[in-house]
Amino acid sequence: MGLFTGILAVMGVAQAASQISAGNAASREAKYNAGLYDQQAEAIESGKKIESYQYDRKRRSLIGSITQRTAKSGFEFSGSPVLVMMDSVAQLELDRQIGQYNLDVQKSQAKGMSTMYKSKAKSAKLAGYTNAFTTLLSTAYMTNAMTVKGIGAPQQIGSQRGYRMSSGKLYT
Repeated sequence: MGLFTGILAVMGVAQAASQISAGNAASREAKYNAGLYDQQAEAIESGKKIESYQYDRKRRSLIGSITQRTAKSGFEFSGSPVLVMMDSVAQLELDRQIGQYNLDVQKSQAKGMSTMYKSKAKSAKLAGYTNAFTTLLSTAYMTNAMTVKGIGAPQQIGSQRGYRMSSGKLYT
């Protein structure tokens, strides 16, 4: 094996190792991002529970407030006061459901991003190994071609001494 073929082989192995390392690094980064989105989805779920609790408190407070004002004014708790209370509670429930829906959408988006990053992690790792394998095959081919054809090995042609490159030219 000539000097150039040896250097080519070492460079090919180093490049393959670098590609595997890059694929692993990209995979770790994607897994980290997926974890962040999983945490975001969990935080949104917790926020959803808190918001639901807050709406329940508002509803109880609203019912109590309307009941108290009606009783304080001396009116009987029927007719208009009950209709106002029912409308207010219905509106509050609608607001709660809209808020819960919006949080469900946010959670779904976070879960989707997490899934995407988990897929990217697998793809990055596979790409690193695929690129490394391709590099090693290419290096093996080039090394074999140089050895068989004498490319890159010192050549003595007449009085000239030099190195033959892939174009067939002899460089001194």
